[in-house]
Amino acid sequence: MRVGTANVGSMVGKSREVAAMLGRRKVDVCAVQETRFRNEGTRMYGSDGERYKFWWSGGSEGNSGVGVMIKEEWKENIIEVVRWCERMMKITMVVGGKMMHIFSVYAPQQGKPEEEKEEFRERLSEKISEIAEGDTVIIAGDMNAHIGRDRRGYEEVMGGNGIGQRNAEGEEMLQLCQQHGLKVWNTMSRKREEHLITYKSGDARTQIDFIMSKGRSVKVFDCKVIPGEECITQHRLVCADMVVKGLKKSIRRRGEKRIKTWRLKDPEIKREFQEKLSHRIGEIEGNWKRYREITMEIAENICGMTTGHIQRERETWWWCEEVRQAITVKRKSFKEWQGDRTEEKKEVYKEKTRQAQRAVAAAKEAAWQEWCNEIDGAEGRQKMFKIAKQMRKERKDVAGGIYIKDKMETY
Repeated sequence: MRVGTANVGSMVGKSREVAAMLGRRKVDVCAVQETRFRNEGTRMYGSDGERYKFWWSGGSEGNSGVGVMIKEEWKENIIEVVRWCERMMKITMVVGGKMMHIFSVYAPQQGKPEEEKEEFRERLSEKISEIAEGDTVIIAGDMNAHIGRDRRGYEEVMGGNGIGQRNAEGEEMLQLCQQHGLKVWNTMSRKREEHLITYKSGDARTQIDFIMSKGRSVKVFDCKVIPGEECITQHRLVCADMVVKGLKKSIRRRGEKRIKTWRLKDPEIKREFQEKLSHRIGEIEGNWKRYREITMEIAENICGMTTGHIQRERETWWWCEEVRQAITVKRKSFKEWQGDRTEEKKEVYKEKTRQAQRAVAAAKEAAWQEWCNEIDGAEGRQKMFKIAKQMRKERKDVAGGIYIKDKMETY
């Protein structure tokens, strides 16, 4: 199982790119910060193979904000979603028969009042204390703290693979970890310094995004920083690979294949179906089971079958080839700028970013215009209600089954 964290800067306008990044990096669960989404909600993002359910908790102004993105195959394991504020939320899921509590946190930045920082730490400590002993706890996010390399006094919670010097916020963070028995996994794996940096902007190169955990049912064997992702330009994706006791590899489920009966609305196809059915009517002889078999066989041959793939969700229904090409060019220019950090390369990247934004806006406008034209008729209205029903189901916080604890303390 792979758990990640990323300060995305903003999810507005690039949710599809973030989902694609997580799918490409094979991340199962990712805590995201600075989403800039208002209030709270739930949506599905991505396309087949990289679909993620996204829960977020934001403020009324659209500043800060945290969220959690879960790969689609895990969504039925979610049993609780709790949002406390725009800087902290938690999801609870059953993994390997045990409870796993995953926090997404975004600590106040440098320059914020000390009272606000203290309130954040006290609330986080309180919520960790409320979790039952024996459950797995994972805290992932932007802690805005420097813990440094020196591990004296904190040997049980951190390794020696940090960066720079510890500051006051880093001291408070390590005390919190010591109090609750959390391990800071960023510092446990020996890496090159470039692969320890989680935030890079100008001359600033720091380690402020962390993944921490406690629990006997989870063993983390690697924690890495993945640089070079275009959709998060300053912060970097941090991933922890872990083995969960009792977890069985899940088989990806597919949708049910169906006959494309809607094609019978075409007069030519309908006429062909009626002709073939009338030619074989003599084979029925009052046997209704045989009648059903013949009807289904003819309909399948004429109308065809669906693939069984889950339909792309409506949140990114405007995604098209032009947008994909624009995003690909933008990603390429970003990597060129990272390799040769000149002002010329930076301006090229900015221009490609503006072009991609215009491509997205044009695609959305064209898709909405096509949609408006479709709903004029009865068939279009039926399609609209079907999509609305699908979106309503996908936007529920908890859509999975009910878990019951047995005598062995498993679910």
